[in-house]
Amino acid sequence: MKIGIDVDGVIFDFEKELKTRAELYDLLQLHGNGVVDNSKFNLEERYGWNSIDGQKFIKKYFIKVSKHVNIMPGAKEVIKLLKKDNHKLIIISSRGYDNIKMQKVAEKN
Repeated sequence: MKIGIDVDGVIFDFEKELKTRAELYDLLQLHGNGVVDNSKFNLEERYGWNSIDGQKFIKKYFIKVSKHVNIMPGAKEVIKLLKKDNHKLIIISSRGYDNIKMQKVAEKN
């Protein structure tokens, strides 16, 4: 059977690492007030950043976060089990959609 597996939130805990970096960036670099709207997924909306600050964050940290993200608990074991049962695994990711460097990092991880 072919099984699609999303990279972020399934194999890698990308969101937790990204939020942590974003909160530090907001407080230390932008001298933000610590107010966070956790109902928003978009970083600019979550922290009240303008588009310039959002793009600076992405440029500075997105690749770094991708290289150092933790593997979700149990992900390796489940992948090994699926491979052992001869399933064909298809990795799904929006990483690299518009950034070739990001695509290579996701493939390497």
